[in-house]
Amino acid sequence: MKTSQDTTSIQERCGEDIRCRRCRRLLMKGLVVKVEVKCPKCGSLQLFGGRPECGMGE
Repeated sequence: MKTSQDTTSIQERCGEDIRCRRCRRLLMKGLVVKVEVKCPKCGSLQLFGGRPECGMGE
């Protein structure tokens, strides 16, 4: 069972702002497993994947 302290440490390590690599516009916040997103500002299509050290699946 995870405590609020465990959740906070996961968010501190892995919770992040996901920004467009081309124009740096903020696209989303949070933990990402796998997502493909098109930036509404510049139209760049990007793929973001998760990190195994984020504790996903625990």
